[in-house]
Amino acid sequence: MRLRRLATVLVCYLLSGGALLASLMLAAWLMALSPRQPLALIASALMLLAWGCHLAMSLNWVLDRRMGRRVPVAGTFAALAAAMLWPWMAWGERAHPLDNMLGFSGLGLAVALPCVLLAIWLVRFHLAAA
Repeated sequence: MRLRRLATVLVCYLLSGGALLASLMLAAWLMALSPRQPLALIASALMLLAWGCHLAMSLNWVLDRRMGRRVPVAGTFAALAAAMLWPWMAWGERAHPLDNMLGFSGLGLAVALPCVLLAIWLVRFHLAAA
């Protein structure tokens, strides 16, 4: 069981590796280039928190340990909030914000789909303990 779960997590992370790498690079870029813009720092911190929660939930799922409510709820909130904030941070005011949000978030969702689907399963698994 653990081996199958570990394989599932590894495959999802490999398939979504581009999204993970891109979001980490974008977070570092925003933190470096926009140190005085609190919204950019918040968006970057939220994305890092979301990936951290995803990793913690994945590891605990592989070990068959339920985490309770805090981490799944925090990770879900962080991922959704970051998905709404990042388009404005990445593209600025060059295009209409709604177009940015839909296009950028849609692209991110498509690239990260394996990890998004895994996250839905992980949240369900960990909230079942609460």
